[in-house]
Amino acid sequence: MARVHPVDRVLIQRTQTYLLSRRDGQGGFKRGPDGHTFGSAPKHTVDAYIVWALVESDPDDAEKLDLKTEIAALKAEALNENSTGGKDAYFVALTANVMLQRGDRETAHKLLDRLKDKHVKNGAVTGAATSITRSGGRDLEIETTALVLLGWLRANDPAYATTVKDATKWLAQQRGGHGGFGSTQSTIMALKALTLHAKKSARPAEAGELRVLVGGKVVGTRRFSEQDVDVIGLDIANPETALTLGGKNEVEIVTDAKQPYPFALSYTYTTLTPVSAEKCEVQISTKLLRAEANEGDTVPLAVTLENRAKKGQGMTIVIVGIPAGMKVPTDMKQLTDLREKGVVSYFETRDRELILYCREMAPEQKVALTVDLVCDVPGTYRGPASRGYLYYDADHKYWVEPLSIKIAPLAGNE
Repeated sequence: MARVHPVDRVLIQRTQTYLLSRRDGQGGFKRGPDGHTFGSAPKHTVDAYIVWALVESDPDDAEKLDLKTEIAALKAEALNENSTGGKDAYFVALTANVMLQRGDRETAHKLLDRLKDKHVKNGAVTGAATSITRSGGRDLEIETTALVLLGWLRANDPAYATTVKDATKWLAQQRGGHGGFGSTQSTIMALKALTLHAKKSARPAEAGELRVLVGGKVVGTRRFSEQDVDVIGLDIANPETALTLGGKNEVEIVTDAKQPYPFALSYTYTTLTPVSAEKCEVQISTKLLRAEANEGDTVPLAVTLENRAKKGQGMTIVIVGIPAGMKVPTDMKQLTDLREKGVVSYFETRDRELILYCREMAPEQKVALTVDLVCDVPGTYRGPASRGYLYYDADHKYWVEPLSIKIAPLAGNE
């Protein structure tokens, strides 16, 4: 953060000192007594991430942080292809970056070569067990690919030119319509890698034309020039006529510019209840215990969250869509009580949504709770669909149909 925003150097040094105080003398770091039970990352992952964070905080080794034992342990684990860490592309990527930052280019190249030869698929780097945030699915691939891309770029070796190009293209294509690359962690890592790539691959600006074709037919064009400094965006007018709904569409993005450019393609639509992802490892249910009520009444809302897997999970979220005529009581007493009892770890309200967080879930754990909602405005309402998902695997969501209610006005207010 200090590279883009003022941060007190004392804060960074205090954090470094604390992390160094947690060394176990064997090349790893001691966990705190209140550490995660079910949702924590594997020890080799945590150890590697801490060393990488310390090295990143002092990239020129100006502070001479004493990390010899820890770096030697990472090196031995990563070079052994049959070890737990050696089989984990995320761990190997962290270690390769540490080695580059501390001048061990020979080891770094061995690890980066292995990642290039064994773990690249269509530009994405696969083969990671999990990340520091216990990510999975596409989020994990984004984090891993970004870390490996950082290593390839820092190595400054022409041997990685093709994989750098493929990885950059794949990462750029993972950008969502709102600017994110999956979860918070995967977005940060993707931006870190793509920013470094932009700095190393600066090219002169040029004029040109951007065209979008669907099924070989041009559906939108835009000219751009050397003076354009913002994202070159192009919205397709009447996409419902340009695209074949319910069928396959071949979309081409074409430019007559001489240099290649990364791009993102997004299509937004509306549905009452999106389709749940088969790979989502949690499921939820929501139910208002009354379908009709009077203005001023309170109606219980039952919410359940279940871990369907026989393994622990990290941060899990339930977002409950609330019908517009209802609201959470302003005193938040019930929700505060649920948090203090440990039923949920945190809660917040946003627009027409109640958001519940569970820091971790045990294997096959089920959480059930009830919250009263107040009928505030007469009318017939339907809220947005509710969903549950693992925070660091946000592509895989479990959706349930929207809540609905009919609220009658008080007598005399008809």
